[in-house]
Amino acid sequence: MSNIATVPKIEEGLIGFHSSWHDVNWDYWIRKAETSLDIVVFYWDKWTYDNMEALTDFLKKPDTRLRFFFTDDQDPKLLRRIQSLFPDHNRERIKQKIVKTTKSLEEYIEKSGLPPEKLEIRKIPHLLNYPFQIIDGRYVVISIFEMYRDKHVDAPAFIIDLDQCPEQAKFFQKEIHCLLHEKDHG
Repeated sequence: MSNIATVPKIEEGLIGFHSSWHDVNWDYWIRKAETSLDIVVFYWDKWTYDNMEALTDFLKKPDTRLRFFFTDDQDPKLLRRIQSLFPDHNRERIKQKIVKTTKSLEEYIEKSGLPPEKLEIRKIPHLLNYPFQIIDGRYVVISIFEMYRDKHVDAPAFIIDLDQCPEQAKFFQKEIHCLLHEKDHG
């Protein structure tokens, strides 16, 4: 007998699938957020620029916070490993993209007159396994890193309603907790 019957049905919480993460309606998800956005990526310089208005509108709401988690761009070994996933960029270019994402967020927050504590940027001392974004602790957009890419990231994205998937909710709560307490787990 198959074990499939004992596996929780994730399709009950799967509320979106996109052949490319570019097709996710990011404006909708950012604006839907009421309290928190947690973004785990290698870099998102163009995405950040493209979504700055929605991010600003989100941060203008009371009691909101935006957290970005990046692999530490100061570690040459980590940059080399990231480069293996992005062969069209050299290590310096990857580092520039991480720094550019960080600086553009910080500068935009300052220029918009928003309190700097609404933005938190964490540099993680190891390679990230996959990108994901959590909206209000309730929704998660998950993508994957392509093992082989051709000058353009075009990986699929899945959107899950974590209220409908308690086991996945626990999983992503644990992931964020460990990223926030990296020194305790590293």
